[in-house]
Amino acid sequence: MPKKVHQSSIRKALINLIMLITAICLSLSISISTYLSVKEQKQLIINKLVILSEIVAFDAGKSVVEDDRKTEEKRLKSFENIPLVKNIHIYSIEKASKKPVFFISFNAKKTPPVPLRIDSVDKLKTPRITSDNIELTRPIYDNEQLVGYVYMRGSLESLETYIERKILIDVLLTLLILIVVYFIAIKVQRRIAKPIEQLSMLLQDVSKNHNYDTRAPGTDVKEITALSNSLNIMLARTKKQLERHEKDKQEIKQLNQSLEEKVSQRTIALREANQELLSTLERMHQYQTQIVENEKMASLGQMVAGVAHEVNTPIGLGITGSTLLRDKLADIQQSFNDKKLTSNHLKRFIDEGIENL
Repeated sequence: MPKKVHQSSIRKALINLIMLITAICLSLSISISTYLSVKEQKQLIINKLVILSEIVAFDAGKSVVEDDRKTEEKRLKSFENIPLVKNIHIYSIEKASKKPVFFISFNAKKTPPVPLRIDSVDKLKTPRITSDNIELTRPIYDNEQLVGYVYMRGSLESLETYIERKILIDVLLTLLILIVVYFIAIKVQRRIAKPIEQLSMLLQDVSKNHNYDTRAPGTDVKEITALSNSLNIMLARTKKQLERHEKDKQEIKQLNQSLEEKVSQRTIALREANQELLSTLERMHQYQTQIVENEKMASLGQMVAGVAHEVNTPIGLGITGSTLLRDKLADIQQSFNDKKLTSNHLKRFIDEGIENL
């Protein structure tokens, strides 16, 4: 039993293919776009945090030198309105040890303080990025002399919010594009599938009704038009082939009829010839019998003729001799009656009689 082949609709396959390609392209495009946007946004946050830390370092130089903590504390409170900044530490350089020591700090609302980063001031000159925050340090100068460091810790909540908003927008945009593409795909598949369905129905009609005069119409799709033209050529050739086949069939039928007639005539002629041959053979047999009889009669005639010849010769001689003898006797008798018979005459008669015998 042949294995059943799974069949699928060209409409469904075409729509699925278009939707799949669109989804893949959108996914790649959105993924790359989101990645680049997030990377750019993260860099903007870092740059913004760097600028803020440099502003703090610039403003804190005089306060650190003069040990004016209150002024600096008031200045740092202004960062409460900046959600990006969560923690700020200012370290001053101790004159004796030349090491940074804690000067003042700032913690945003609902943000716990973080441990001192005195030991990491040099490492954090390059921003350190974790999953939730960014940490960095900047030196504080006064008259080009290093007097301290600013440690600033920023939150990545804005980045997370941006990512969530970006993903939401991308999802909505993707859905909108997919819906639009779906309707476009339906229109495209109708444009492509409808002529194919028409060709299929045409072929079914040709197969069912054997109407080879039907022709496939042209379409605005180049490939399907080429297929229609090829199909029309095939139908035309099929029609010619069928007409030729029908013509050959009629010719064969006529030839068969003619052949049957010829066979019938030849059969009759053969029967007549056979009958004539039989008659001829019978006549020949009769002739042969007659010839045999004739030959027998001829042989018998020859034999009789031979016998007759053998018999007739002596008889003829006897008859001839007797006739001569009778004539001679008549002469002798006449001579005797006339009394003219002589001895010579009698002697001659006797000699001739002896000679004839």
